[in-house]
Amino acid sequence: MRPQGARKVVIVAVALAVAAAHLFTGPGYRGPLRWFVTGYAIDVLLPFSSYFLLVLAGLPKWPLRVAAVFLTMAGAEFAQSKGAALFGRTYDPWDFLAYLTGALLAAAADKFLFPRLFGFWNPPTAATGSQRRSDALSGPH
Repeated sequence: MRPQGARKVVIVAVALAVAAAHLFTGPGYRGPLRWFVTGYAIDVLLPFSSYFLLVLAGLPKWPLRVAAVFLTMAGAEFAQSKGAALFGRTYDPWDFLAYLTGALLAAAADKFLFPRLFGFWNPPTAATGSQRRSDALSGPH
């Protein structure tokens, strides 16, 4: 499988795992850390998953992905504060922190964890012109 295809498989698996988590984190959850699981877990997981959907869409730089995810989620939270039921009904200012946490965790996974777990995650790119000149000047390695 080509690296791009393998990355798609991982991203779809992340999205499906987050979707499955919705089944267990609702108001009926009675397990440990109930306050966090019912109040904030999905608010962390959705931005995490959304970040990787932007990887799949080809948005090139991680800071842009984090910003796009956070601003989208924060916009929905702001709308909730004004009474609009957009991606939920209950305004909670702590949700902003959860959204940012999820997006930053995804960026960390994208840059540090996934490349270690999956050799295909960051396929090699062609060296830039200045890098090729530097390599040529330094001689054989």
